[in-house]
Amino acid sequence: MLNGKHTPKWAQVQTFVRIIVKLRDGQNFSSERCEEEVRGWLQRWTSALAASPAPPIVEYSGTSNSSSSFSRPADASGGAANRDERRAGRSVSGEPSVDPGIKRPRRIEILAPHLRSFHNFLSQALSAKDEEGRVWSAAKYGCYAFYDVSGDAIWIGSTTDRLRSRIARHLTSLRSDAVAAGLLDVREVAELELWPLWGLEKATRLDSDVRQVLASVESQIYRLAELRNNSGPPLSSPPYATGPQAEIPPSSRFGLLDEPLYAEMSHPDVRIRRYAENLAQLTAGVLERGSTSMETRRAIVIRAKRLTAAVDERFRYVAGGDISNFD
Repeated sequence: MLNGKHTPKWAQVQTFVRIIVKLRDGQNFSSERCEEEVRGWLQRWTSALAASPAPPIVEYSGTSNSSSSFSRPADASGGAANRDERRAGRSVSGEPSVDPGIKRPRRIEILAPHLRSFHNFLSQALSAKDEEGRVWSAAKYGCYAFYDVSGDAIWIGSTTDRLRSRIARHLTSLRSDAVAAGLLDVREVAELELWPLWGLEKATRLDSDVRQVLASVESQIYRLAELRNNSGPPLSSPPYATGPQAEIPPSSRFGLLDEPLYAEMSHPDVRIRRYAENLAQLTAGVLERGSTSMETRRAIVIRAKRLTAAVDERFRYVAGGDISNFD
């Protein structure tokens, strides 16, 4: 907020600064020194916003906590029309504000080749339609699963925020808690499966049936994955379901890797390296923080077992199946 990445009203920023100063200084609090801090933050705030398309212009006029102490000149920004001009790369006078010959690349164009391929496959999967012409990922409610190159389910979840939005948060950014915490490694995801719950489209999130059906379907999918997986349960936490068992809806599964990348990621030594890297990342996080959640502890156990199994299998293969001399 203070560095200008977010642009709340200055009155909110001013109040925030005063509160922090009071908490910091305690009995040594001085109104004069506090106002000096406020003026300093105002200068930093306006400087940080100067490069934005339509920086707010504020004027400091005293120590009042009310928003009226700071005003935006009526013609300073030129209104919404001028903001649109700036965002389009044109100055208010109509002249280009940047060199018209400069064309910035699209985000997809600056990605590494393997990431570009992954994003293309993901875009196709999220745009695919069923037999009735409905986009699989457009469902308001549904469940989803991510699979690794071995075909094992590594993550299962559900959403009340449209499948497309949830999948995008997981696979294209760090806005997912699971990815940010290191529980889910996007580089391991080779396939995606979607279970849209079209029958709940008209329901609201507050409806008890929505949560109950979602939990039931997710729980059944999780149990099936546990039975089918060769390398242990999914990394996601087991869902808890109560009430009657709901019917699992039809699903669609999509590949997210091209053949060369799939072949590389399937190589046992590549998988062993990836398992080891993920395990090291999780354990390092525990060491640095000093404490962690039970979900992280559980993920460490699962990843350790997967790494051990993969290393053992590779060792037996390289040794020709006879490891008696190494016991």
